[in-house]
Amino acid sequence: MAAARFTPSSPRTVDLEIALRAAIGLAVPLLVLLAVGRMELAAYATFGAFTGLYGRGEPYRSRIVTVSAAGAGLLASMALGVAVSLTGAPLAVEAALLVVVLVAGSLLHSYLQAIPGQPLFFCFAFVVTAVIPVAPGTLPAVTATALGGAAFAWLVSLAGWGLRARFGPGHPALFRPLARRPRRTRATLRDPIVIEYAVLNAVGALAAGAIALAIGLGHSYWAVISLVACLPAANARHSPARALHRVIGTAVGVGVAALLLAADLPPLGIIGVAVVCQFLAELLIARNYAATLVVLTPLALLVTTLSSPSPLGPLIRDRLVDTLIGAAVSLALLVLLLPLRRRRILAS
Repeated sequence: MAAARFTPSSPRTVDLEIALRAAIGLAVPLLVLLAVGRMELAAYATFGAFTGLYGRGEPYRSRIVTVSAAGAGLLASMALGVAVSLTGAPLAVEAALLVVVLVAGSLLHSYLQAIPGQPLFFCFAFVVTAVIPVAPGTLPAVTATALGGAAFAWLVSLAGWGLRARFGPGHPALFRPLARRPRRTRATLRDPIVIEYAVLNAVGALAAGAIALAIGLGHSYWAVISLVACLPAANARHSPARALHRVIGTAVGVGVAALLLAADLPPLGIIGVAVVCQFLAELLIARNYAATLVVLTPLALLVTTLSSPSPLGPLIRDRLVDTLIGAAVSLALLVLLLPLRRRRILAS
């Protein structure tokens, strides 16, 4: 028997606590790197800080499991990406590791019932760190930055535990009840829809990446990120219309990023914009994922630019075309999948 379906509950009110936590978790590591003059490490700090995006609305005993598992997954994804960069691994090896990241990440997200349900941040961490050049001499700094970003975000995520225990009962308006209680079971990992979703991510990512490479785009990994971002989670409704909303959100996000990059902001300005994007993304993610992608896409591009600057014109062109490739592949997969889903529903 398939595992019971689950649907992440949306917060009843805008969760400023979560948005502030995510913003602080990103801002502090980036400001530290700016202060010491090591902004080329910004991507590793950012991916580590993504640890703080998990566990939203969960009681702290549940959140500590979610945040710890997500942080470990992000660090593992970065470790694989850095290994690819450091060793100059061939494309076939990189593709195989991408499949590992996506399948394992999909299963972990489904088991944790995480928000977002997609392994987007795991994928993002792997593909970007795989293309950022790493010399053996910089490996200690890279490792310390990634671990430091993840550890700080972990601490920020759990910092309210004592405050809630001490002041929460007397100030219910200030401390919103943590009502989201995921029911985790190993049966989830045997659910045909969960397995199907993991395979869909892997097959789609390889297809989108292959198309981008065949066209000769300079940033083909963005097609993979776009594919993962546009596919609905295993526990979400699958429909071309919903996927199209994600496509539009990602494309608009590329346009916003182009305007921001054209402004040629100084590093402090880029950090400020990235933190604001992080804050807004957390306000939107449980309500409208398409709108979330409008602010997540500039965040991704700005942080990547800090670590590995590229000429603006080719960068935006490649990102936009790659986005359309990933989006088109996701739509094609969903269209092909719908008849299978209908037959399964009728047979159940």
